[in-house]
Order: sequence, then structure tokens, then C-alpha cells
Amino acid sequence: PSRRGRGLVAAGGRMVLSRRLPGAGAVLPGAAARGRGDAKGGRAVSVALGVALATCVLLLGRSLSGQRAGPSRGKLLAAREVPAVTLSTRAGELSVRVWEPEGDTSASADTEPRGLAVLLHGAAEGTDAEWVPLAPRLAARGLRVVLPLWHSTGGAPPASRPAAEIRKSVQMLVQSMAPPGEAQLCVLGKSWGGRVAVDFVGSYDKLASQLVLAAPAGMTSGAGEEALRRLAKRSAAPVLLVWAEDDPVAPFDAGLGAFQAALAPERLTIMRRESGGHRVPGDAQALEAMARFCDVVTT
Repeated sequence: PSRRGRGLVAAGGRMVLSRRLPGAGAVLPGAAARGRGDAKGGRAVSVALGVALATCVLLLGRSLSGQRAGPSRGKLLAAREVPAVTLSTRAGELSVRVWEPEGDTSASADTEPRGLAVLLHGAAEGTDAEWVPLAPRLAARGLRVVLPLWHSTGGAPPASRPAAEIRKSVQMLVQSMAPPGEAQLCVLGKSWGGRVAVDFVGSYDKLASQLVLAAPAGMTSGAGEEALRRLAKRSAAPVLLVWAEDDPVAPFDAGLGAFQAALAPERLTIMRRESGGHRVPGDAQALEAMARFCDVVTT
């Protein structure tokens, strides 16, 4: 059967890229100046065009970077995990693992993260480990990467806490860890963390640049269904769905149908896998696709 949305389709255990992941680049219009008249006039025109072009490049660079230097999109850097931090949030004292781009030590501009990636794990203890293989790939693309460990707060299990408490805690995490300036924000969530990601991105207009969901659970009814409707109305962030057809926890067909009914097709990219169960895929092809999705320019 046909499926709405752009897709990465699994076939024979492999993923087949059925479209290019979105990207953008700045193009400066220009034309060859041919002098008409004497040589002096031609040189004057060339100098004027050169100054104008240099000014455009300078202004464009400031606009794209939020007037702050940082690594270019698409440029892969070294990445490292740094000591974890503890943040005071509505959910309690939250331990957060952190990865940073190391950059080129000969050019200090490349060491400044240009954005933040937030990884939200599932409800079960230990599911944070599923995001760890992706974290350095995101950091290598110039993003500071944070992985909050929700079970570190103690008390009630994270999935049993009020949605507003978790949402506010994510907001506090973003405010504390985002680089200064007009930083990009990519939010990634798996299972229960996927529902948290949808709820968070849909609650704060234009805050997130991209949303990546791996086997998001509980999206077809109740609070999850309402969060999805809010996401459709209040956020324009593109969404990448990463889902296995044999998922025993969050059934693929029903969940995909909910997203296709709520979101415009041009917002939705589908990475459908024949097998893999209820997990974040850890193969190199899937990890690279998710990292690239967080590396595109959005408006």
C-alpha cells in the first residue's frame, strides 16, 4: 500500500534511501561584469562589485551564525564525552551526560558548538545506552549533545510523572545547556522519550529545528494523541520517524498512521525498517541518517 511522507525504506534487511535528506546552502547571486567604455571605468565597476560582494558575504556569515563563530554544517569534527553535569529541574536533581565537538585546535572558532541535540531515552532503566552510539556522531557535526538520565532523579519512575513536570524539566535543560546566540536545537526521543519529545516540541513554538523519533510509544490515544495534534499546529519542525515493522511495543502501522494523519507529508521523513524491534537502531547507516537529519538547515 502507498504511504504518505518521504521515506527511507527498508528492503531485504537494508535501508534504501528513496529521497535525499534535506539540505540547504547559501547562494550569492552574481554576474560577470564586462566593462564598457574606457579601462578606468571598468576597473571602478570591478572594485565596486568586489566591495559589495565582500560586504554581502560578511553580512550573510553573521546572519547564519547568529553573529557568533562556529563549525560549518556538514564539516565533521572530533568529538569527546566530557564530565557529566547535574541540573536542578522540576523532576529533581538530574544527571546529564554531555558530548562536545573538539574542533580544530588551530582555529578556535571551530570549537564553539553551533547548536544543541537533546537525546531522550525510553521509560525503562538502561535504555539511555541505546542513544550513546549516536551521540559522538552528532557532536562531530558541531552540536553539543546532552543525554538526561531520568532515573537519576530518584522517586517515582519517569513515565509515571506528570507530563508538565517532564516538559518543564526538558525546557530547563535546554536553557542551561544550549550554546549562546541563535543556536540550533535538535530533539531526539525513543519510546516514552519520543512522546516527551513530541510534547516538548509542540509546546514551544519555533524552538526546535528538527525532531527525530525512534519507535515513539503512546501516540495513538490520550496524552500522546493530544501532543501530536499540538505538534502539528504549533511547530513547523521537520520530523524523522525511525521505526521497525516488527516493533512489539509501539505497533508500526497504527503509529505511522497517526503521524501521517496529523502532519503534512512534506514535514515527515520515514525510515522504515523490516526488523529491529523496539530499539534505536545502532547500525552505521541508520546512525548516519539520523545525524545528517540533525545537520540540515531549516527555516
